[in-house]
Amino acid sequence: MIAPQTELIVRQPELVEAAEPPPAPGPSRTSRVLYGCSYYVSYSVTLPTFWFASLVPRNSAVRRGFQDGASAAAGAHERLQVHASAAVDATREKVGGAYAQVATRVAQRVENVQDAIAERKYRRRVAMA
Repeated sequence: MIAPQTELIVRQPELVEAAEPPPAPGPSRTSRVLYGCSYYVSYSVTLPTFWFASLVPRNSAVRRGFQDGASAAAGAHERLQVHASAAVDATREKVGGAYAQVATRVAQRVENVQDAIAERKYRRRVAMA
């Protein structure tokens, strides 16, 4: 009895190591490259924009034009998001309806096949009797 307990104690670290999931892989090279490019493009656009905006006097027509243009762009972006989400919802509904129709047709065909198989079995039993 002592030997099996000793074997279990020796094997436990192996079981614990085997039970632990492998570490999650880091981001792929493509992901890192895309992130880096996006970061530097964003930085190279944003920094000069803010620098230029700091040079424009606060109560000038140029500053008000930038503010109005920025708020109009933000509004257009919100409207675009609303239209995009509505389009996605409509597509989901259409796909869901089409899926329901296909599922109903498949169920009907399966039922017809089952009925045909049952009828053949019945005919064979009647013919054998």
